[in-house]
Amino acid sequence: MSLNQVDWDAGQEQEQANPLIMIHRLLRGKYIWVCTLAVVFGVAGGVAGYRSQEPQYNSTGQIRIQPSLPKVLFTTEQSTATQMFSSFVNTQAKLIQNPEVIQRALESDEWKAVSHLSDIQSVYDVRKNLRVKTSRAAQQIIEVSFSDEHPLVSSTIVGAVMDSYIMQFKNEGSIDIPEIRKMLENREANLIADRDNFDAQILAIAGRYRTENLEPLVLNALNTIRLLEAQREVLIDQKSRYEQSRKKIENGDSELLTPEQAAEDDPMIAGYLARKIELEEAKDEMMIAEGLREGHRDVQRLTSMIQSNQQRIESRLKELQSGEESLVLVDDDGNPIPSVDVLESKIEKLDAMLESAKNKSKKLFEDSVDLRDYRAKRADKQASIVQVTQRLDQIDTESQVKDAEQITGKISIVGRPITPSEPTSDPRIKMAGVGFVGAGSLPVLAALALAYFSHRIQYSDDDILSEASNGIVGMLPDLGDSLADKELADASAFAVHQIRSQLQIKNHLGESRVYGVTSPAPQDGKTSMIIAIGLSFAESGDRTLLLDLDFIGRGLSVHFGYPKAPSLAESLESSEAIDSLIHETEFDGLSVLPAGFGDDERVSRLSPRSVNALISHLRTKFDTILIDSGPILASVEASFVTPQADGMILVVGRGQQKPLVKKAVEYIRSLEGNIIATIFNRALAQDLRQSSNSMSVHFSRQISRQQEAVDGQPSMRVGPVAGALFCTKGVPTDVSVAKGAES
Repeated sequence: MSLNQVDWDAGQEQEQANPLIMIHRLLRGKYIWVCTLAVVFGVAGGVAGYRSQEPQYNSTGQIRIQPSLPKVLFTTEQSTATQMFSSFVNTQAKLIQNPEVIQRALESDEWKAVSHLSDIQSVYDVRKNLRVKTSRAAQQIIEVSFSDEHPLVSSTIVGAVMDSYIMQFKNEGSIDIPEIRKMLENREANLIADRDNFDAQILAIAGRYRTENLEPLVLNALNTIRLLEAQREVLIDQKSRYEQSRKKIENGDSELLTPEQAAEDDPMIAGYLARKIELEEAKDEMMIAEGLREGHRDVQRLTSMIQSNQQRIESRLKELQSGEESLVLVDDDGNPIPSVDVLESKIEKLDAMLESAKNKSKKLFEDSVDLRDYRAKRADKQASIVQVTQRLDQIDTESQVKDAEQITGKISIVGRPITPSEPTSDPRIKMAGVGFVGAGSLPVLAALALAYFSHRIQYSDDDILSEASNGIVGMLPDLGDSLADKELADASAFAVHQIRSQLQIKNHLGESRVYGVTSPAPQDGKTSMIIAIGLSFAESGDRTLLLDLDFIGRGLSVHFGYPKAPSLAESLESSEAIDSLIHETEFDGLSVLPAGFGDDERVSRLSPRSVNALISHLRTKFDTILIDSGPILASVEASFVTPQADGMILVVGRGQQKPLVKKAVEYIRSLEGNIIATIFNRALAQDLRQSSNSMSVHFSRQISRQQEAVDGQPSMRVGPVAGALFCTKGVPTDVSVAKGAES
């Protein structure tokens, strides 16, 4: 039957992704004992959970964090709103849970008086049930609460923790903190000492110069240095003139000097030349302007003056060209220049004076810089002293603002904890429910895990069965040793007919069909099933042959009473011999070809050619041939039948290993075999009854008529499933005799 048409388990289209269906498949067949264990475990867990808790008493206290305090005189951080106030409040809430705060609370006399009522011994024990929270609606308020089995313990813990927090952090938000005051006083003393030190340094420098204003002294020293340097440059220039004159004489260049060249180094000649030019210009101007001639006395007087000036030039040139040691030079003003020795002596004295002036100026400049630096540092120290003094004044003034009760600063207790008279919560019922659910789920989870990880097939809707075939998935029940359950027997008969009808429907051309029947392993009920289907084919009018090619098990041969039949393996090559081995059964249209006695030793004679010849011959004589080929993984015969048959029917017994079934399917497909149907054998009666609502209706209508037919018939050795089919024909059956022959 196609899985797209019928869900054998639920009677509707499958929804594999539904988790409820998956859970049902894992738990079916185990509901009674799983539910029983779940109730037992759940009751035990609920009792344990109920006893594990006691009623809790909750006590709450309130701490207020003020954003600002009233201003007395100064505007300080105490009298202004705290920036990021919500963050400040949250920080204080965290500080309340500080381990040091809780430890101080546990060491208080208040707690020691009631500690015998509780098992609280450590900070961890307190923090487990201590709750500190802030409110957006009232940002200034921090609520501190504690829950315990004893009401006095809860209120005492809250009060001790709040007192401990106040003692440790009461100065938070206050400017009058002893540590800060001491720090400021020390800072003030250090600043004053530094200022006095700078004053001493300033007085020492001023004492050396008898004034604190060193800038005029520095300027005077610089002017002295510049004057000495200018005098030295003049002496150096005069000395260089002597040196240049001597070099020219030594090099012989003085004889070649013209007045103009000599004038470059000698100011006297330069003056004579200037006088000459002036006289010549005056003579020319006189002669032109007045029209005078050379003989005019004024012209002659100028000419005489020009000649006298020329003689002076020539005389000076001779003096310069002579190279005499007594040569005396003159400066630009015409004054005689001292000798070289005198110049060198003056230069040496000036160098000493210049060095002394520079040293004095350097020291003066350094002292001036130090004095300016000391004054700046003293000013900084004085400014800091003023700030510290003002801060101390602020602290002394503004710290007079105190809380109305006892706390200085912005933190105060506004609500003391009250000892509760009634429990605020009773977790016993909740823990009982948790224990019941938790413990009760253990058997369910264990059953789900065992079923999920089980490798055995228990129900007909297992995925591996539907994936193995081309759509036909049948199911046969476990009838036990008799047909006492008539409804179950009829259901099994209906299932056999349904499998047979689908095989016939697939054979729409009406040709002779050969079906190999195999199983993954022995004891899957393959032989009993092949007899039942063979009877169904025969009853439908098909000439049906049951061929026993299971040379080792020989289940068909034993069932039909041919345990000592002649060898089939030796007759495979002869059609006449094969025909002689075929036996008619007591059922119309049903024949059997048994395996011969000792054929298990002649299995080596089988080959694809011989099996093909056998099947081809039998096709001409029968409409339907069912071949019992033995387990596919444990017999040679099944390997030869698989590629020759029109389809393989795979019989899987309940409890079979899934890996073994998967391996069998893969092996059949590797032989190019076609699994046309998968039969789930020995299914639970409940599984069969719930496979289809329509079948249940059919069975209920036929119960009485089938009961009467079964009771009046003689026994026959066939097997339980086949016996169910005999009941529908009115043939008596004794299944207890045939049960031992199933394979």
